[in-house]
Amino acid sequence: MVEYAWLIMMQNNCRRKLRHLAKAINYTSAFSLRSELRDIFLYREKFRECFPFAIALDIFVSKSFDRQPVSEQISISYKPEEALQGIFELTKYYTMKNMGMHAYMAAALGMDVIKKHKVSSQFEIPAKYYKMMTAFELGFSDEAIKYYNELLPRESEIPDEIKLGYYNALGLISAQFPGDDHKAVKYYNKAIQEADIPQKVDIVKINFADYYYGRENFEKALELLNEVSPTDFASIKGYLNTIKLKIYLQTPHDDECKKVVEELEVLNNKREDWIGNWRSFIFLGHYYAKINNYAKASYYLEKLKNVEDFKFNSYLQGEALVLEASLELSRKNNIEGLKKIIQAFQLLSSYKTVSPHLRGMIRNLLGSVVDIFSQLIIEIRSKDPYTASHTLRVANIAYRMGEKLGLSRTHLFYLSVGAMLHDYGKTMVPTHILNKPEKLSFEEYEIIKMHPEYGASRLEKMRFPQEIVNVVLYHHERGNGSGYPVGLKLSDIPFLAQIVAVADVFDALTTDRPYRKALSKEEALTYIVEQGENLAKKEVISAFSKCLKEGIHQPDEAEFADIWSEIIETFLAK
Repeated sequence: MVEYAWLIMMQNNCRRKLRHLAKAINYTSAFSLRSELRDIFLYREKFRECFPFAIALDIFVSKSFDRQPVSEQISISYKPEEALQGIFELTKYYTMKNMGMHAYMAAALGMDVIKKHKVSSQFEIPAKYYKMMTAFELGFSDEAIKYYNELLPRESEIPDEIKLGYYNALGLISAQFPGDDHKAVKYYNKAIQEADIPQKVDIVKINFADYYYGRENFEKALELLNEVSPTDFASIKGYLNTIKLKIYLQTPHDDECKKVVEELEVLNNKREDWIGNWRSFIFLGHYYAKINNYAKASYYLEKLKNVEDFKFNSYLQGEALVLEASLELSRKNNIEGLKKIIQAFQLLSSYKTVSPHLRGMIRNLLGSVVDIFSQLIIEIRSKDPYTASHTLRVANIAYRMGEKLGLSRTHLFYLSVGAMLHDYGKTMVPTHILNKPEKLSFEEYEIIKMHPEYGASRLEKMRFPQEIVNVVLYHHERGNGSGYPVGLKLSDIPFLAQIVAVADVFDALTTDRPYRKALSKEEALTYIVEQGENLAKKEVISAFSKCLKEGIHQPDEAEFADIWSEIIETFLAK
């Protein structure tokens, strides 16, 4: 009995030591770890309980540092099932320690094993499950969806020990990525049925509440959170309060918000290693930005950026940009803030729903910069009413073309603003030249041709993104080099500027001017098609042709608010 107790203690010490070495793994510590592994392999019978974990670490180290596995050096054999057992344990360990990329790499080893060896579904399915979830946690949406689709039809084969995790995972992924929205509800309910202890039920309910938060059903989300039992488990308490804080920031619950913030900060001071603690940094940052404590908000932004997986995790990077945008707005750097929020929107665009805090931030930022754009349009209108309405119509056409071309959200935004301001430089052209009803002289035309440079220079000084500046600067360039101000060839003309060039030519041709009558839409299309790559790439002209066939609205007097709100609503609905 004493010998058995000693053996158990030795096994536990072995596992503790291996976990410590696994957590601190680097090129230097790898030597100590390999020495420890050698001892375990040589005395395999004594350490049989931690042998699978040792094998997993051996494979992990050999792959990470391109070294021959210790087990191979000393001719230790093992079954693929033993390796998988250890890999699953290693993946879970790294997940619990907030080492997401390590967990992802460990899960990848499991996939390597099942590709090389035929194993039963009892091992194959967990390997795919861990790969799916580690990919999901890092924001690798395509990979997570791939394994989701593979596991979905295999429900009857799921081993009992991962059924709860399986249903919970399917709920998470159904909630976040494209597909049938009702599946998330179904899988969360199944996960609750599989839970055998209250703490597991609580975790699923918190995830379920987050599902309702994403759909702005805050009442239902809070109802579920109120069903969660008080607990001393740091990870459950931290996750619960983080989701509560997310909701309270979107609702008039200032007192509750403050209370939850205090609880989270106490928990983070005592146990900052709770699973998923980085989520609290996001919303603590937003809380302090909301109450104008920008120093504390910046503190949490830095903590978020210092999370180990930050450079790999698109979700973390997106959330950091949202918080940065909030801080830029507080400093009155509205354009810079808007630039960051659009970048965040693009990083988070694989998720099914736009989180309420992100949607709210976008609306706030758009509201704050709308005055800037309005003033610029008013400035254009004061010099030339035609140009003001023309630029807004061009923005509308260009946006439609950008959608047809499958542009990202970020580039759609740059395209819309660039198109809206493409003739801004005309405000610096003398009015008597700009509105001259007769044909311009050579000298007058040369002055008009300066407007792209005038506009680009002014926008650069206002710190507009370079992509927008380039649209303004190059929208009169032509593929054969005959354009201005530089005379670029087609391959050198920015793609967004080519889109605006086509929209610009079309609107100019189909609008009455003092010196000529408007062409019909069909005549304008014929002209643009004939110009071909002298004007823009084939796919740009094809996209325009499709838009025209579907119908293009060209009001004589376009209002900024109408055009802009339509673009933004379409943008947010994507």
